[in-house]
Amino acid sequence: MTDHSPFNSKRRLALPAALLLAIAVFALCAIQARRPEPFTVSFLDVGQGDAALISAGENQVLVDAGPDSSVLSGLGAAMPFFDRTIELAVLTHPHADHYTGFLAVLRRYRIRTMILPEYAAQSPDYRRLLEAVRDDGTAVTLLDCGEKAAVGGMTLHVLRPCRGHAQSADPNEESLVLRVSGPDGGTVLLTGDLPGASGEVEAAAAPGEWQAELLKVPHHGSRTGATAAFLKLVQPTAAVISVGKRNTYGHPSPAVLERLDSLGIRIWRTDRDGTVTAVWGPGGFRVSTTVKPPQTSAARLPFQHQSDNFRSSFAKERQ
Repeated sequence: MTDHSPFNSKRRLALPAALLLAIAVFALCAIQARRPEPFTVSFLDVGQGDAALISAGENQVLVDAGPDSSVLSGLGAAMPFFDRTIELAVLTHPHADHYTGFLAVLRRYRIRTMILPEYAAQSPDYRRLLEAVRDDGTAVTLLDCGEKAAVGGMTLHVLRPCRGHAQSADPNEESLVLRVSGPDGGTVLLTGDLPGASGEVEAAAAPGEWQAELLKVPHHGSRTGATAAFLKLVQPTAAVISVGKRNTYGHPSPAVLERLDSLGIRIWRTDRDGTVTAVWGPGGFRVSTTVKPPQTSAARLPFQHQSDNFRSSFAKERQ
């Protein structure tokens, strides 16, 4: 006997509906999986030091690692919890506030390849880092000025120093400078502790290569770190100063802050804003911070840079 129960009819209708829902969910997951991850740069809050995590999709580049293990909390927040591999690490120069954190990073993450400076420091802690890199099986390479490294669609262009030059006794003068480009555009200039006078001479020799939308201000915003000539050659729209709260060096210099402001360059500081993250999307990039600005501060309104008109959106926000 045929069963014409309404319950059976509902079950027959439910099967196609469930199938359609499953297909829709599968299609959505497939679209999400194929969607490229944005080019992202996070200047990690590591106190008085430098650490920048650059990523595109599942690929990460860590440039410097700060003075201690505080870099781990920043990496934990910025990277997927299941990801324990950093494709490339870069040390700009052998000062403790840039390299010591790598000892903690190597204990928690695998670093596939590390770019080290040619400048050789003799401190016990730096020797410990070199031993840890060797023991971990990390590949080590040196890059000369003009050479490039590609990671997950990102391009790291080494601008200085050039091999064979007369080395300075000051490691800051030997800072490795990188211009990083995202897979679909976006540029950031990472400068280590490069003195501004050295930077402006070299940038003037190849001005187009040093231009970038976002600048990591040299040497924690020290008085000599970002001269007016250097800033005009780089032409950034925004700048980040990696600096510790109440540091004993007086960083950042009031003169540098005034200089950046006078050129219409938007400023972020890790001592006030926490970790500063720039994410590139269609037409430009947007900046977010882990420390939220006061609602009444007009100067700290959300910032979005439009690449097709370097200063238009910024000028409108400042009015």
